[in-house]
Amino acid sequence: MEAAGLAIGVIGLAGAFKDIIDLFALFTASRSMVNDFALLETKLDIEKTRLLKWAESVKLLATDYDKRLDDITLSLTNIFACIRVLLGDASNLKEKYGLAEAPAQGLTDSSQALSARDSAPWMEKFVRDFAAFQIRARQEKPSVGMRLKWVIRDKEKFQGLITELEYFISKLRELVPSAPQSLNTLGRRHNSKRPNDSEDGGSVEQYGCSRCY
Repeated sequence: MEAAGLAIGVIGLAGAFKDIIDLFALFTASRSMVNDFALLETKLDIEKTRLLKWAESVKLLATDYDKRLDDITLSLTNIFACIRVLLGDASNLKEKYGLAEAPAQGLTDSSQALSARDSAPWMEKFVRDFAAFQIRARQEKPSVGMRLKWVIRDKEKFQGLITELEYFISKLRELVPSAPQSLNTLGRRHNSKRPNDSEDGGSVEQYGCSRCY
């Protein structure tokens, strides 16, 4: 059966990845920051696009997914958890990254939704692929809980959030590079270096989610 070809670890990774992508939609910019709106929009959308392109390159949602994912599931899970904390932790978003809760009625004239111009084609494909993935993995559509929407109030603090996202997304690309190497080269790399090692000499666990706080 097709579903049998999906590793349990990859199923969990796919679900966690979808949750992260959904969190990107919860950020808005206030009218008072109109001059910086395009800059903030572009920076956040670039990171979302990098994530979507990485998932596509390793075939995260496909039955013939990149088998390197099996070797480093724990490290990838930790990175996904850190990104989720960055985008979903209310206390940090308020105090550390300069955001405020959006009005209860949602987006109003005083705020603008951060659109996803560059990531839109990748997002459309991801949504289609994830729907097919759920069918193959026999997953029920997850219930969507109540989530706060956030208005960016402080450009300098928000840049800190972008910097942290850049760090963890770069680690994903280091652990599982977008362009797969030959099997022989991969074999030599696995023999010479532990799968959880990053390119700069430290493991992902060594950095951990402490960077998120």
